[in-house]
Amino acid sequence: MYLAYYALKMAMGAFFNLQWDALLLEAGVHAILLAASSSMLLKVAVLSLFQLLLFRLMFGSGIVKYYATDSSWRDMTAMKYHFLTQPLPKGSA
Repeated sequence: MYLAYYALKMAMGAFFNLQWDALLLEAGVHAILLAASSSMLLKVAVLSLFQLLLFRLMFGSGIVKYYATDSSWRDMTAMKYHFLTQPLPKGSA
């Protein structure tokens, strides 16, 4: 499945050139490794890979936003606008 998805990604070009595509592929490989692992040590190692993947995603997203042209990310005021414009779940108001 990984090779089929990668081939589709290469064929589609710019339509599949998003951060989430690489994240899905890497998380899928980690999930297969976790399902196939039999020893507890291997399971802990694969779970550590998941944690590293999450850290890389969050850190990379933060760096991209910090160096973006919008100054509200650099002066740390963007979250005020983010929470003001997000829809609220039913019953939370």
